[in-house]
Amino acid sequence: MNKNSLKAFPMLRIMMLTCVPMFLLGCANALCPFGTFEGTVPDFKNSYWRSTEKHPAKSDEQVQQECTHAANTEEQRLSQVYLQLCKTGHLTAENQRFAQELLVNPLYSGLQSAKAVPQDKSVNSIEAQLKRSISGSDNSKYLKENCGYYIEKNAAERTSTLLGLKAGNYKNEVFKQCMKENHMSLIVPQTEFSQCKSIGW
Repeated sequence: MNKNSLKAFPMLRIMMLTCVPMFLLGCANALCPFGTFEGTVPDFKNSYWRSTEKHPAKSDEQVQQECTHAANTEEQRLSQVYLQLCKTGHLTAENQRFAQELLVNPLYSGLQSAKAVPQDKSVNSIEAQLKRSISGSDNSKYLKENCGYYIEKNAAERTSTLLGLKAGNYKNEVFKQCMKENHMSLIVPQTEFSQCKSIGW
């Protein structure tokens, strides 16, 4: 390699560092002939909980652990109720009490008011109402199908069944309610984005 070619390397490097960004910018403009649209979207993946109190009695991590434990406990109780009702068609006295509370709980039923639930508290009525919530209707065929899928799976696989998803949704609602009761607020960061405008904009 001669001296002239060695001198050319720094010049080539300078040209590349200045020309390449300009070229890429030109490409970007060519790819978006109508301009770009910028905005923000919620970044739920990186969301986190933070206390709304100035001097909280517990740390954010402690509250989160307690609420996670409470939510997991409720999910396990609901799973046991589902398994018992699906296997035997009936509930023990303890599970009947839990089911009765569950059926008027908006975190499970989605109801705004407990008044929307029939006030008949007999064992047969509670079991019938819970079966209806399991099947989504009065059709016993759906109850058998949903129960069948739930019973035949192991504990880990149950989460992907319809009843597993219902239990998981209830768990999430219990967790969020617990966090709110402990003065925790969900912080969702915003992520900036840029995309090409279409001809209709």
